[in-house]
Amino acid sequence: MPTTDRKLLEHMTVLELTESQAGATCAQTLAWMGANVIKVEPVNTGEPGRQRGQAVDAPGDSVFFFLHNTSKKSISLNLQHAEGRDLFSQLVAKADVVVNNLAPGNFERLGWSYELLQDVNPAIIYATISGFGAEGPYSEYPATEPVAEALGGGFGTTGFPDNPPTVPWNNAGESGAGLHATMAILAAFADRMDTGRSHHVDVSLQDSVMHLIRTRLWPTYHTGNAYPRNGNRLATVPGGTYPYSSCLLRDS
Repeated sequence: MPTTDRKLLEHMTVLELTESQAGATCAQTLAWMGANVIKVEPVNTGEPGRQRGQAVDAPGDSVFFFLHNTSKKSISLNLQHAEGRDLFSQLVAKADVVVNNLAPGNFERLGWSYELLQDVNPAIIYATISGFGAEGPYSEYPATEPVAEALGGGFGTTGFPDNPPTVPWNNAGESGAGLHATMAILAAFADRMDTGRSHHVDVSLQDSVMHLIRTRLWPTYHTGNAYPRNGNRLATVPGGTYPYSSCLLRDS
C-alpha cells in the first residue's frame, strides 16, 4: 500500500478515560495521526465536557466537547457493574494504549490498576495524566488549568510588575500535558515495537507548565531570584507591543 494512502497510526487502538481537556487532547492528537480512539464514557450522562459551557436549554453537546473530541468513537460503559468491567477488559485485550485522565484514584476505585491492565494485555501502554503525577506529596490532589499554571510557575510570568499576576489561559497545563503525553506514548509505542515491553507513561500538568516556561527560568539559575513580571516588554530589541498604524505600510 502506498504510504500516501496509509495513516501513520492506523494500527494503534487507544482507550480513553477522561474527564478533562488534557486526556482528551492527548487521545485526539493520536486520532488525528490515524489511531483508532475509543472514548469510554459514563452511562447516561457521558463525559462532563459534553455539558461544559453549554446553555441549560441548548440541545446536544457543547462546542467545548467538539473542540477536544473530533476523530474519535465513543462508547458508554458502567465500569462499576460486572458486565461493564468485563466489556472493558475485552477492549483492553485488543488495545495498544489506555489513557487515564480521571481524578486521582478513580481508576483504582473502579477496580483497575496498571498491573491488572498488564494481566489482561502484557504489552499495554498505560498513560496517566494528572495534576502532579502518580508519585510525590501532591499525587492524590486533583488540579485544573489555573492550579497547574500557578504551581508550575506560569502565573509568575504574566502581568505587569505593579499588578497581580494574570491567568495565562493558554492551556499550557491542560493541552500542554496532553501533548507531552502524546509524545511519550509515541516513544513507548516505538520501543514496544522493538521489545514488546509494556510501559507506564506518567505526565503531570505542573511539569508541563514548567517545561513550557523554561526559558523564563534562566535568570534564576544565575541570581537565585524569580523572573520578574514585565508585561509586554521583551528582553530583545525590538521588544514590546506597539500600536499599529496603516501609514507604516508602503507599496513596493
